[in-house]
Amino acid sequence: MEERVSIARTGLQASEKAVPAAVASAIEAVCDLGALVRGKSVLVKPNVFAPIKPPGTTDPRVAAAVVRLALDAGAKKVAVGEGRSVSTAMYRSVEHRTTRACAEFTGLKAAVERAGADCIFFDEGDWLPADVDGQVLRRAQVARAVLECDVLINVPVMKNHSLTLVTLCLKNLHGILSDECKVFGHCYRDAQLSRKLVDILLIRKPDLNIVDAIRGMEGDHASGDTVEMGLVIAGTDAVAADAVCSALMGFEPGEIDTTRIAHERGLGVGDLTRISVVGTPIRDAARDFRRPDIAVREQDFPGLRVFGKPHCRSCEYYIRRGLDAAKDRGYFDGSRSFALVLDGSSHPPDDVPGKVIVAGDDALNGDWVKRIRPALEREGRFVALESQPPMEFRLRAPHLLTE
Repeated sequence: MEERVSIARTGLQASEKAVPAAVASAIEAVCDLGALVRGKSVLVKPNVFAPIKPPGTTDPRVAAAVVRLALDAGAKKVAVGEGRSVSTAMYRSVEHRTTRACAEFTGLKAAVERAGADCIFFDEGDWLPADVDGQVLRRAQVARAVLECDVLINVPVMKNHSLTLVTLCLKNLHGILSDECKVFGHCYRDAQLSRKLVDILLIRKPDLNIVDAIRGMEGDHASGDTVEMGLVIAGTDAVAADAVCSALMGFEPGEIDTTRIAHERGLGVGDLTRISVVGTPIRDAARDFRRPDIAVREQDFPGLRVFGKPHCRSCEYYIRRGLDAAKDRGYFDGSRSFALVLDGSSHPPDDVPGKVIVAGDDALNGDWVKRIRPALEREGRFVALESQPPMEFRLRAPHLLTE
């Protein structure tokens, strides 16, 4: 049986009338919205992981259009619920660490309330336990609103992601978990994070997925560049929607671990030959998104020496983005020396100059680090990143390198 995914155009200007029209057209092509929501409670799950304006987060106009359409179709109640990322909660400025603050910053809260929906902030609410027969997750704490709603509508935005290559329908479901569950399994060794994201489908599959591709983001999900797409994509199968969106971004769906793993586990269709694309053809709308670059290279950061290799792709990502942030602020102009120690088997020279940044538990427990750490701490040159992956470094690198 073929899955159906629709592609509707908003046009690159995406006028106020064009956005809701495209959302309505995309939905109508894949399901009977009235039959889905009539008399039921509906939860809309956008992507508002941080205080970042669209396209880093879901365009409020898309979320508001979904709310109005659901209400017009007879939904008993519509709410919009989200939970910000752990790194936002721990390391961003105090005034922007809550989901409420992120929703206010992006304009989502005001837009959906004008449309007639309540906002639910998962970090302010209750969590319910859920048993999961997954590859990574066995038990999870899930936002009550997600488990108790009758209909779940997933509304991600089209972006690259430096760990999973894309962040679309499956990745967006990470926000329904508690902070503890978000941190658990965030390692990318053996594609653990992607396998965990697929496990979430065992907790609650979205009933409808609507991807905001008015403007996408390439290179990185938080600090990348805008790609003008002028599209809205819809499908009832999250895996199939991801496969089509990945193709629109210039990826083979099979190279996206979440899509491939979910397809192999029978949790959705990730094979384009088994997906009926209606509306705009993929070939007429596809753009090659710039792929994430997370390699840690000495030549990119004058004054930096690197010893060892990152524990996994997650560690590499958090370290590289932290270095990028520091470079943007002028810390790698060649006038300073920094050393980055990435694993416990590394043995830099004892007279290594400048700040010495030791990333991850494995590196911190290495013989060289244990021996040299007291001296470096006395000199004020030692920076310890104790978690693995070192999430803190991505957002606080400029401060950590100079404190």
